[in-house]
Amino acid sequence: QVVGGKARNLARLLALGLRVPPGVVLTRAALDRVLDHGGLRGRIQDVCQPSCTTDGTGLPSQSAAIRDMVMHAEWPADVARSVDEIARATLPGVLAVRSSAVGEDASDTSFAGQFDSVLGVDSPLTLQAAIRQCWASHWSARALFYRHSRRLAAEGMAAVIQQQVQAAVAGVLFTVDPGGSGGADANGGDSTHMVIEACAGLADRLVSGSVDPDLLRDAALTDED
Repeated sequence: QVVGGKARNLARLLALGLRVPPGVVLTRAALDRVLDHGGLRGRIQDVCQPSCTTDGTGLPSQSAAIRDMVMHAEWPADVARSVDEIARATLPGVLAVRSSAVGEDASDTSFAGQFDSVLGVDSPLTLQAAIRQCWASHWSARALFYRHSRRLAAEGMAAVIQQQVQAAVAGVLFTVDPGGSGGADANGGDSTHMVIEACAGLADRLVSGSVDPDLLRDAALTDED
């Protein structure tokens, strides 16, 4: 994969004719070029080399050290040119910059809530900083623990740069009710219901858990459905 899970799923929605805010994808090749420039990949591997404790107590310091390196890394000229071209194509305006990791939203790995999205991006400088923040979140403490506990490798990350929708209401659709009790699927969810959690404005407060969402649940499916 070169575009990551989120960008792949957005492309599937576009192919179905659904309305998706216009945008572009900075592929995983950009981060790979940055990691290979100036020995950054090796420095990150050195930070991650010590074995993690089972309770993850050493992960926040590892994550902070890697974040500092990524946020201050020098970019190769071709990556800088690509981001400049994206800025010229998408600005002025208000953008959402969204992480799109390889292996994210897969059938057996989710990484839900572990990577960053940055809203309200409105200038070339804030675009660059937002891309760096998304990249750095590939090594968030939660992502490091998730990969360590499942013995997964960090496979790379793209970035989705989209026009930001100024939503009156936004939410998340669960095609399997995670809190259901009937018709449970293999992961314990209720496969007979879909659920929408929504809140006023943008959904960033919802996914961060800082607001109590409105909850909509569809009627139970029947055998004839």
